[in-house]
Formats: sequence, C-alpha cells, structure tokens
Amino acid sequence: MSASTEIFETLRREAAGFTRHVHRTTGAPVTPQAVTMFLGEAVKRYVSAGGVSELTDAVIADTCRSIAAFSVRQPVRVYSDARQRLFRAICPKAKAWATANLRAQCAAGRDVQVVEVDRVGLGAYVERETTAFVAVPGQACSDKEREAVCAALTKYFGRMKPGQQRPVVRPNRTTAGMQETSYQVETVVGYEDALAAEDGRAARLLSIDAILARLQSDHIVMSGGTTPEGLIDVTTMVGLKGVTRASVRGAVERLRGQPRRTAAIDRLNPTARDLAGALEAELPQGHVSVVEVDAVCQKLWAPSRTPEGRRQHVRRLRVAAEAIETADVGLHIAVVGSHVVVGRGRRLPEAEELKGFVDRAVAHRRGRKGVTVLSRGLVPSRQGLWGTVEGEVAKSVCRVSASQAGHDDVWTTLAAVGKTGAAQDFSTVWDAAGEPVQADSLVLADAVEKAARSDVYGRLSKQAQSGVDLVRTVVNHAREVGLDQAWALYAAKGEMAARLRDTRHAGARERIRRIGAALSKAPCVEAWEAAILVDAYASRPGRRHRHPVVVMPRAPKPVAAPAPAPKPQFYPTYVADAVLSLEMAEEVSMHWSRNRVREAFRALHSVYLGYDVEDTKLVVLDDLPRPSTVEEVTEGMRRILRWWKASEFVMVARVDQDLHGAIQAAIMAAGLALREHGACALYHAASTLSTICIYSSSVEALQGLPRRLSHIQQHLRWSLAQAPSAA
Repeated sequence: MSASTEIFETLRREAAGFTRHVHRTTGAPVTPQAVTMFLGEAVKRYVSAGGVSELTDAVIADTCRSIAAFSVRQPVRVYSDARQRLFRAICPKAKAWATANLRAQCAAGRDVQVVEVDRVGLGAYVERETTAFVAVPGQACSDKEREAVCAALTKYFGRMKPGQQRPVVRPNRTTAGMQETSYQVETVVGYEDALAAEDGRAARLLSIDAILARLQSDHIVMSGGTTPEGLIDVTTMVGLKGVTRASVRGAVERLRGQPRRTAAIDRLNPTARDLAGALEAELPQGHVSVVEVDAVCQKLWAPSRTPEGRRQHVRRLRVAAEAIETADVGLHIAVVGSHVVVGRGRRLPEAEELKGFVDRAVAHRRGRKGVTVLSRGLVPSRQGLWGTVEGEVAKSVCRVSASQAGHDDVWTTLAAVGKTGAAQDFSTVWDAAGEPVQADSLVLADAVEKAARSDVYGRLSKQAQSGVDLVRTVVNHAREVGLDQAWALYAAKGEMAARLRDTRHAGARERIRRIGAALSKAPCVEAWEAAILVDAYASRPGRRHRHPVVVMPRAPKPVAAPAPAPKPQFYPTYVADAVLSLEMAEEVSMHWSRNRVREAFRALHSVYLGYDVEDTKLVVLDDLPRPSTVEEVTEGMRRILRWWKASEFVMVARVDQDLHGAIQAAIMAAGLALREHGACALYHAASTLSTICIYSSSVEALQGLPRRLSHIQQHLRWSLAQAPSAA
C-alpha cells in the first residue's frame, strides 16, 4: 500500500465516523469548516503516531480537500424511533413472504431463471401489516413514514431471486460416509482375521467384491438395547445403504494401502524409485506443481561442478521420468527447460499449454501458484549413514549445538535420550516466548530454567532442569572440544546408551562411531553440515563418488567475540483466572440482541471516548477517534469513575463484583500511573481500557480479564524499573 493510499484510508474512516456523529447529534449536515478542522487534527494525530512522513503538504492538503467535499455532500438520514421500530417489526415478515412466494413458484415448476417476487402482492401484504402495527396503542407512526417504510421494503425484497439449488451429494462420499465405510470394511476384515486365528489358518485376503457383498447383505450396528444379562446388544444385522464398489475400494486402499502401485514402484530402477519417493513426500496430492530442475537433481545426486555433469543429471532425470510415466502409478513428470512439472493424481497439460503453464508459474503473481521449493539434502535412501535413526538424531544435535535448531530439532534431541517431559517443557517455552529465545540454544535453556522457577507458563515437569543441563552441556562441549566429543557425550546418556546395548538395534554402535568420526572433521560447530555432506557424498550406496564437491574450510573459525549480554525480558507472575457466577455466565452467553453485558461495556467504551451513550448505539465505536494524549486518557478515566454507579453501568459493576473488583482497580491504577509518570504510562493506561473492552465478549475472556489487567500493571512497573538502566 502506498503512503498516499494509507493516509487516505485512515482519514476517510475517521471523517466518516465524525460525519455520522454530527448527523445524529445535530440532525444537520456537517459544515466544511468543521470537517476541515477535524481533518487537521486527525493529520496531526496520524503523524505523531508514526505515520508516513515522505508525503508533501500538497498531497495531504489535496487528500483532506477531497474527503471534506465528500463528507459535506453526505445526506442526513435521521429516522425517528417510531419509524425504526416499525421497520424492525415488518422487515422479517416481508422477507418471509417473499421467500415463501419464490418457493411456491419454484414448486409449481416454473423456470428458476425467470422466477420473480410478486411485487404487487408483496406491497399489499406490507401495507396491511404496517397498518395493523401502527393501529396498536403506543406504536403510532406518521403516514409519511409508514409509506416510506412500505416502499423501501417492497423495493428491496422485490428484487429477491431464488437461490441456487445445492448439488446432490452422495452419502457415501461425505466425510461421515467415508468414515463409516472405512469402519465397516475394517470390521469385516478384522472378523475374517479373528476366524482365521481361531481356526489356526492363514487369513484369507478378501477381495473388494466379497467385502461389498457382505456389506450390502448385513453389517453390525449398535441397537441400543441390552441382553438379559445386562450387556449392550450389538448383534443387530442390517444392510449398509448407499455403499458402492468405488467407496469400498477407497476404504480398502486406506486400510491396506495400494499393493499393486507399491509393487510397480518397487520394480522401477533405483533412480526412478528415489525420484518418485522424493516428489511424493513433498508435493500435494491432486495438484500440478512446478519445481526447479536443480532442486530435483540435488535430491538424487551430489551437486555438479561442470556443465557436462549437470547435463548428465538432466538426461538421467528424463529417463527416470519416462520410466515412471510408463509404470502408470498416477505420477506424471515432464522436464520443461530448467523446470520440472509434476502432477500427482492429475494429468499434465498438453505440449502446447505446458510451456505456458510453466511461464505463468515462474512469473508468479498474487492469486497464482508459483514455483514450489523443495527441501535441501538427499533423499533418505541415498543418505546412507545419515538416513538412519542415529543419523537423524545426530543432525538434530548438531543444529542445537550450532544454535540453528528448529522446534522439531529441540524435541528430537531431548526425546531421543528419554527426556520427553523436558521436550514438552522446551516446546511450551518455545511457543510462548517466541523469537527472542529461538535464535540461541543457550538463551532458550536460560528461559526454560527461569520458567521452571517462576511458573510463568504453568508448572513444568520434573525433567525441565535435567533437560536444561543436557542442552548446556552439549552446546558447551561442541564449542569448546568439538562436535565429535559432544556427540560421544550425548550418545552415552539415557535411551541412546540403552540403544547401544540392545541387540534389537544391530549395528547401532558402529553407526554411532562412524557419525563421530565424520563430525570430527568439522573445524567448528557451524561446519557440521559440510562435514555431513562430505561423508554422504564420499560414500554413496552402491558406488563411490569420484568428484566430491564439498570442500571443508581449511582455516579454523576465528575466535568469536563474547556474546553480548541478553536483553532483559519481562516474565509476569502467575495469576489464576476468575470464576463467574452461573447467572452472570448465562447473561454473557446470551444472544447479542438481549445481552445486557455487551451493551454495558459498549456504554463504558462510549463514555471513555467522550460521546453520549444514546448517540453511539448505532455507531461503530472503532471508527471514532480515540484519546491520544495524557490529558485525554486521564479525562476518559475520570468520566468512567463518575459514571460508575449510573444505570448504564449496572452490569459492568456486577461483572466487576464477580471479578473481585479487578476492573475498577485497574482503571484507578491506570489513572494514578498517568498522574505520577505522565507519558511513560500512557501506553499502559490506554491498553487497560482497550483490554477491558476487547475481553468482555465471552465467558472465557472475562474469566481471564483479571490476569491480563494484572500483567499490564506488572509490565508498567517493570518498564519503569528498566528506564534508568536504559538511560
């Protein structure tokens, strides 16, 4: 969004709210002088709030001039209470009559495209209903207003058209139908397996037709009755309706897989088999995707250093694509220039349209699907040692040691040695603290240790401290002694040590030794990936790679400067949520049209903004200008406290009573903070009122409101305490 468009949208919304406010309070159109003065103040607030500053005065003046002219031309639409009451009473009746008229015409067999509402009948019906409504004492309305309501409703609902008929959905193709079919197929297959185990024979492989015949004849359902012994009767046998051979085939494939397709893929040559596995692991089913040739080649071979090597890779890729296409396994691949087009369950466009499809994907625009990016590294079947369980764990440990770990790497590092509780604790802090702790493993460990002491994110497990010690030990050993020594220390702990002694994991000891030997070639922690690539490319399964392309850095990494002291972070203390009374919970959960709590908090918001409660009932409060200075926010707080015992605030006071006075105490604390600290407390004071208005729409939000208000006050005290040190 450009700067001029951004300021236009901001000023337009504020001017619209100001215009509606003037119309409702004065009943007259807004004057050019008033709207110009308001826009001038709005521009000052916009610039002081950090708005764009590269606009010239001429652009701003032209924007204000166009918005002012539009606001002055807005007609005044102020309707009386009697007219609004009449409109709200007759509107649903007119809509119901028009809907019934359209349905009757469609049921009579008329074409849906030419069906229209009978406007004459609709007008007569609305006329009768409005006349009967205004005849009731206390509901009188002038004839001019009644006729205007009749004309508006007749014109609006007379344009109604019959909706499109919903397509017929087969019951067995819905989510519930597919789940039911899968359950019944699994029941039939399980019954056959149970009979075979009881007879001491091998279970028969039931065909799709046999399963379909059994489901169409009978299947077991819960009857809801009980046997004479008091047990639940589940022996009712009925036929399964709507089941087809295609739905049964899909359920069997979901249960057993696709053995024919799997066998066809297994018969392919190794390159084609690995190519199919790599693409199916990362590309979506039922879509046509475009990926780069180099990205696909790097999933199968080491990166080529010469143009001849790259051409050889592309030739082998074309041969593998043709083999997969010939196997007819629902995977279609075509190499077009420097890109590969892949269709999983979808056929590719024709030769003439294929090039255009690739060009549209490369020239990506908003709303179109661009080139898909594949993950780095070889497929697991070509990684050799690094594709095993121990290799995956070693890569996660290396990422944690180099502070390059993601959420899954931290979890794997801790869970592989049996510290599942610590892994859950690290995951909780990772999600709650966010980016400040995700860039460094030691900072993350410090955050988990603080969280375990303060219970800021809830009570952590007993393994939290041991997980912190493990992460610190691995990271420090990797940086001081080397990755191989850190790996040896890690492999001697918990379940990793038990894996070495377990005879079920044959070769685990040798694989762990080879991993340590490969990591010993890394001169620094950050070179772990290069060490892994050298080992993977140098010992390819089946043949040796004659031209290793990964070169290890010759000089060791220079000694890094000591890391700067971490920035102080705010950790709020734990505050338990409140519990609303049953009557108040029912009141908050009511529909918005009868919700007195919602109206009370809306009145509180209006009083804070400085508007009359009655004048803002039909106004979007978010469009109105908000207090932006210390004086304005302080005056808004005082208005709320003066209105606290008014009839409009009765439900607010009742809610505050259930919350043990948290709302009123927070407002008073915000006012005192503004008086003592001025602009330093402006943000927190404004946040207090915004939090009260936002978190008043549901029972769960109101129960957590005391905790949020307490955290705002704690953050204010923490910010004031940090101000001298920052200065």
